[in-house]
Amino acid sequence: MNRIKKVLPVLLLGNLLCMMDVSIMTIVLPEIQTAFNVSLTDLSWTLNIYMIMFATFIIPFGKLAEKVGRNKFVFAGLVIFGVGSLLTGISTNLLFMIGARIVQSIGAAIIIPTSMVIGLELSDQKNRHKIVAALAGVQGLAVALGPSIGGWYLNIGAGVGYSLLMSL
Repeated sequence: MNRIKKVLPVLLLGNLLCMMDVSIMTIVLPEIQTAFNVSLTDLSWTLNIYMIMFATFIIPFGKLAEKVGRNKFVFAGLVIFGVGSLLTGISTNLLFMIGARIVQSIGAAIIIPTSMVIGLELSDQKNRHKIVAALAGVQGLAVALGPSIGGWYLNIGAGVGYSLLMSL
């Protein structure tokens, strides 16, 4: 149980950032649309590609984590997600942002399932429900906080880039 106390905060933070990213994007879409001068239909691909890639890779990456090693794999996911977040935040056009969102979603598809498995492996039988509740709870919290945080960044004049860099 001692090891879980050291690892759980990292897993929770990774899950928080992955889930918050989606809800922040929904708030900053109008600002991105104006900045890139694109249609809402084209811009919707920044959200859609994230969800499509995430859904496509979440199960295969769960299996790949077993072969590669869960700890190494979740660390790689955190790095990939961070790079994708950085690239998203510095995007200067829609095509670049869509590519960056693909990178981000691959990182998220690694982090979410691997975090759950690591958390379950490191906990004992009587505390597993607490680990699941913590990981699920932080995901729910992230979805709830994302719009507020994204909106706050826009209201203080930080701009779209800073809102999208929140995931770093």
